[in-house]
Amino acid sequence: MPFRQAVPNVPRIDPEYCVHFRTGGCRICAKVCPKECIDHEDEERVEEVEVGTVILATGFQDLDPAPLKQYGYGRLPNVITSMEFERMNNASGSTGGKIVLEDGQEPRSIAILHCIGSRTRTTTPTAAASAACTP
Repeated sequence: MPFRQAVPNVPRIDPEYCVHFRTGGCRICAKVCPKECIDHEDEERVEEVEVGTVILATGFQDLDPAPLKQYGYGRLPNVITSMEFERMNNASGSTGGKIVLEDGQEPRSIAILHCIGSRTRTTTPTAAASAACTP
């Protein structure tokens, strides 16, 4: 599994690390798979389907917030990134999906700042942010 609660929630073979794809040998995963669903000869294919709605998620590039001193990331104990918050909020995360402060207590309130760094005029990877938030 790429990670718990992945969508789709199915195991996948990573060709970069799979011994079969790197050397042509092994295939032990196919032998031990209880559902007999591993096919190393399967190939990518394009399928066309008619749908009523399309949701486009533009994605983002992680931002290292440490250089942005005014927000206190890395300096103040309960300042976290959206990815850290998402992981905490995930049922398979370290807190079992419970939002807690560093000391284990539940917060009385939460402030969420969106698009930090998205308007930074730079081309360095550490300052890149969501294209969806860029004007």
